[in-house]
Amino acid sequence: MKKYIKKQPVIMDHKEMNLSLNGCGYLGIYHVGVCSCIRKYYPHVLRGKISGGSVGALVACAFMCNVPLDICAKYVCDVSMKVRNGILGPMSPDLNIMKVLYESMDAMLPPDAHLHCDGRLYVSVTRFDNGENALLNRFKTRHDLLR
Repeated sequence: MKKYIKKQPVIMDHKEMNLSLNGCGYLGIYHVGVCSCIRKYYPHVLRGKISGGSVGALVACAFMCNVPLDICAKYVCDVSMKVRNGILGPMSPDLNIMKVLYESMDAMLPPDAHLHCDGRLYVSVTRFDNGENALLNRFKTRHDLLR
């Protein structure tokens, strides 16, 4: 005889939820779609922390700053096309991915973007001098956020 166990509902505190958007130019549009669904169907979630690297950081930042996601999608596609156009893709010697991301974020984000993201957005970076990963989450100025 089978014993049936009554399932208990899972209760999640939206203050405890976090989101991480990885870096990969071609997945950027997927990240925009995820954020669009969250904004439409579950808007009270993710008031806490969001992390990202590369294009994932761009989308996470736009999401936190309430940038319309159709505008974000345009910039994500622009970044992906610039990467794709290089002879070696992201490894092309003539591609400066940091400049491409900086210009996209500068054009897309509001002047007070650093206020929306300070302490809430975690940007994954690789240190040039030793190759170690670091998470940045303090942005006192807009320039701090964009660099």
